[in-house]
Amino acid sequence: MIDIFGKDIKIIEPDEDHYQFTVLVNENGIVFLAQQYLDAIEIIDPINIIDKVRYSLLLAKKYY
Repeated sequence: MIDIFGKDIKIIEPDEDHYQFTVLVNENGIVFLAQQYLDAIEIIDPINIIDKVRYSLLLAKKYY
């Protein structure tokens, strides 16, 4: 994530298998990142970003 967002991120390790990041980013950028790494990341907040990711997945589902 540092390669993508730089060093200005907050990193929390809630357990030995997971990391939690807090970043300030563009909405479209984070939606695109979520699409690229669907199997590796989970956006937990804010809900409007989660809704955008869900909507983009519903649109993609029509084609695949």
